[in-house]
Amino acid sequence: MAGEQTKPTDSAAGPACCCSLATMLAGRQLQTLGERVCSGEPLGPSTTYTSIESGRGEIPQAHRIDRERNRRGGTDDGVHGDGARHLRDRAPAGRPPVGVAGPDGPLDACRAALVSPAFRAAADADAVWSSLLPRDLPQLADGELPADPQPTKKQLFTRLSDSARPVLLADGLTSMWLDRATAAKCYMLSARKLGIIWGDTPQYWRWIPLTDSRFPEGAELLDVCWLEIRGKIHCNMLSQNTTYAAYMVFKMSDESYGLDYPLQLAEVSIGATKSTRQVCLGYDNEGEDGEEVPQNYRSFRPIGLFRPRVGRRNRRVPPGVQVQHPQTRADGWKEMEMGEFKNEEGEDGEVSISLMETRGGNWKKGLIVQGIEIRVKK
Repeated sequence: MAGEQTKPTDSAAGPACCCSLATMLAGRQLQTLGERVCSGEPLGPSTTYTSIESGRGEIPQAHRIDRERNRRGGTDDGVHGDGARHLRDRAPAGRPPVGVAGPDGPLDACRAALVSPAFRAAADADAVWSSLLPRDLPQLADGELPADPQPTKKQLFTRLSDSARPVLLADGLTSMWLDRATAAKCYMLSARKLGIIWGDTPQYWRWIPLTDSRFPEGAELLDVCWLEIRGKIHCNMLSQNTTYAAYMVFKMSDESYGLDYPLQLAEVSIGATKSTRQVCLGYDNEGEDGEEVPQNYRSFRPIGLFRPRVGRRNRRVPPGVQVQHPQTRADGWKEMEMGEFKNEEGEDGEVSISLMETRGGNWKKGLIVQGIEIRVKK
């Protein structure tokens, strides 16, 4: 009858039939489970799904996909040598199994793995995860990836997409991870990688050890009236056709002052495109007694070559001014979005990022810089 959905009758229809069935089985629950798997939450081996046709559970044996058939030829996993590893990945020998790796990338593979053991085997295949790993990964520092046993491509992706513990590059001053949803490359430039005016003058800045960072040290501002921090990264290190945002990652010491007003200027530029915004590193929405200060609060603002009382922190910026405020991260650090940009295909040049306050002339103290983070804009 026209318009009536016809059940598949040939159990040997192969992967195309499996894909159709997987589409019917996928839904809100499957998507949620897929996101759980992509986030690193394990899936029990006994998880099965019931066939809409038979209600007997699992897809027929004839539809199972041989995992070895889907593996890419050879054993090269792109990891070279016992020292720094250059994860250049070659194109897979064949296309990933139908319905396993789609436009949603890693999330599609995780969803497919939930449908049946057959799809799980296909989704675990090196050919699938090879297609998700970027082919131009930079050289990593020694010991960042396990050498023995050699990891599978899925294990490589899982390790490289661990944003809580990004891998260090060979220079030891930059860390990298893959965005778990898009596989785009993300970076943090350490404080040592940045250009900090007077950064090597002990009178104004000092370098302190960090115990909660992948980098061994950060920069602490002691006393300056000219604040200028710059960072840059080449476009070819970033993923193409991807929109990124740049963030200053920092903390404030208990004795900080002068970082709430005058406001700082953040700038991000790529090619002829430039974005500029006002930011407030010292923004604090709590008063001395822990209560939120009214929006129209105006505090005393020291101007000129004047050092305010230690521990004094101004609470509010002028009403009506558009200002970017910092947010507290899960790792305890603060981050300030400095701007966003799109890395177009074929872009050749550098992304320049800066944070400045040089006009007010007031003294500043207590900024602790971990680095500048460049990650996919959500």
